[in-house]
Amino acid sequence: MKTLTILNSVMISMALASNASFAETVTKDETNNVLKVSEKSDSLQAVENVKSTDTLVKPIIENVILPLYKDAAEKSELLNKSTLAFCEQPTTETLNELRKQWSLALSAWQATEISLFGPALEKQRDLHIYFRPVKKRVIKILWASDKPITLEAVNFAGVGAKGFATLEYLLFDRSLTDSEILARFDQPESTAHCQHLLAVSILLKDDINTIANAWATGYPAELIASGEEISLILGKVNQTVQGVETKLRHALAIDAFLAGKDDKRENRNAHKLEAWRSGHTLQNIHANLLGVTLTLCEGGFINWLNDNNQSELADKISKQLTAVDAISFTSDDLFQQVEDGKLDAGDALFKESMQLFRLIKELALAMDIQLGFNNNDGD
Repeated sequence: MKTLTILNSVMISMALASNASFAETVTKDETNNVLKVSEKSDSLQAVENVKSTDTLVKPIIENVILPLYKDAAEKSELLNKSTLAFCEQPTTETLNELRKQWSLALSAWQATEISLFGPALEKQRDLHIYFRPVKKRVIKILWASDKPITLEAVNFAGVGAKGFATLEYLLFDRSLTDSEILARFDQPESTAHCQHLLAVSILLKDDINTIANAWATGYPAELIASGEEISLILGKVNQTVQGVETKLRHALAIDAFLAGKDDKRENRNAHKLEAWRSGHTLQNIHANLLGVTLTLCEGGFINWLNDNNQSELADKISKQLTAVDAISFTSDDLFQQVEDGKLDAGDALFKESMQLFRLIKELALAMDIQLGFNNNDGD
């Protein structure tokens, strides 16, 4: 397969310049990774003398949130590099590598769900990173334009034409073979596809790095100063677990089934699954639950319960996390399982997630934390 020589060279330069700019503004020591945070960074000095449940703040930030955002930032950098390599030489090998890096980057981002507040909500960056479903009409208008698809053009098109979901739309199609997908990127008239792909990967990388850098510098101190840090974090944990139910409920037609109105599950719809094109639904959910598990365990919530005469609840939560993780699926592709009517594992995940959700409510009650509207939405 021939090299896509007509790819706009400006886009290539833009990618390289973006990488260089980030290296200068976010870190001065790339050898120690994008987000090196010292043990006594200014943003964490405010944590030293906190008391009661607030002692959870430091382990949550240092052991969970910062590493998760650091990983997401690093993965987005690799995704951008793979995008550039693919657009320079679109082959089966570079397509598979790009898909792999997309999957790893998306999973890393989904693990940060428990901390999507503060910097993630500024300028709606969370939506720019992962808005779904994509706006196919907006994307097709971009492709049909006579003008190059630049960063500015993609930004102007809005959230429906950027982020992880748009990359999925460009890279996966269940109705096409890989050869047919490659043909989109390897024809003279298909320059727009790679311009779009590269622009989206650059913007995605920059948005994730901006959020990660805010957490690595001043935001933790701002969060602690608000006095709502633990309720906000536990509220996002609660929302993330509830989100697992939401991601499964409609696709599995659970409500009608439980109400006795659809015993044969004829109303199931695999197309209602998140990331159904790529079959990444389960990876998204597992990444969400990884963030939850790390927050509860490495973040210190379980230890707090044990230290405050709540060992029984701590044991229940630990066992429930294990129960959720132990559910076995016949494959990683939940879309095909739903299509084939193989719903037992999906039903089990829904059921066990509901039980975990109830236990999070008990945890909040034990800690005298009210999970209200603002907590759940991270506003």
